[in-house]
Amino acid sequence: MIRKYAITTIFLCLIFSATAQIGSVNLDTGWKCKNAGKTKSTGEQISRPDYALGDWLPATVPGTVLTTLINNKLMPDPFYGMNNEQIPDIFTTGAGYYTYWFVTDFKTTPAIVDQQTWLHFRGVNYSCDIYLN
Repeated sequence: MIRKYAITTIFLCLIFSATAQIGSVNLDTGWKCKNAGKTKSTGEQISRPDYALGDWLPATVPGTVLTTLINNKLMPDPFYGMNNEQIPDIFTTGAGYYTYWFVTDFKTTPAIVDQQTWLHFRGVNYSCDIYLN
């Protein structure tokens, strides 16, 4: 669980690393995700350390929502046969079908006076909202 100086990060699409004054923290493991339409919770609620993630999927980071769905066997492998034709197109499903919350917890040291801690985003697939607590 989260303790002092811990940060919960949530965003809809992903890939970043946190850089503190002592070095870098890679955030490529420990992610969970859930379709945003399948929860009534807000980003503020989800980012709380005591928010239960029991029914959330293990997420693949770096990756996309589709990567996570494939890795959880919820979509077929698009690189095998004609499986790509079985994957719903966002044009017909609407954006909500592939809009997911991604959550992870990580710890960092507090910034020293007159120093900063940076979040460096190496890539975001389309757009994201970020919540830190």
